[in-house]
Amino acid sequence: MTTHDEKLGAGFVQNLAGALGTEAALAVTGLSTSGPTWFMASLANDPAMIDSSLGKLVDAFNAELGPDEQAKRIVLQQESAGGRTWNTLKPGGLPMGIVWSYDRGYLVAGSDRGVPERAIATRNAGSPLVWSPEFLGQLPSSAGLHPSAFAWLNAKGALGLLSTLTSNPKIAELVMN
Repeated sequence: MTTHDEKLGAGFVQNLAGALGTEAALAVTGLSTSGPTWFMASLANDPAMIDSSLGKLVDAFNAELGPDEQAKRIVLQQESAGGRTWNTLKPGGLPMGIVWSYDRGYLVAGSDRGVPERAIATRNAGSPLVWSPEFLGQLPSSAGLHPSAFAWLNAKGALGLLSTLTSNPKIAELVMN
């Protein structure tokens, strides 16, 4: 029996991997005083298994903490809002956490509840990222999206301040665009 199986139960890793699907997307959407704001969507084959597995991880982590380390405890909470159950995982001593729920077969998670709520609203409005002209313009014309990975950063001039740090006009133009 492996250490994972002893602490988390037999087949923990296999059960969690089976509960999650084979496709996922992650987007960093901005910065805040508590760190980056981000969003993730992943196929969810078994939401109950995902939630119980994360609960076991939190319990196992907290059980390993000594009396002088209790400020590092991870808190796992649930609340209902907008007709949906939201889970929050907040590590002690860190300014950020993870908030997630489920929507139409997907786990939707983010740095705070507002980020996945906006993503769900965007999906409900019929504006998926993969069909935006800016996104499609980044793909090679002879190929589609490959399922292994694709990264796309659309800063839309957000790095413009950095262009003042260089005297090279080509680099300044690259940073601005």
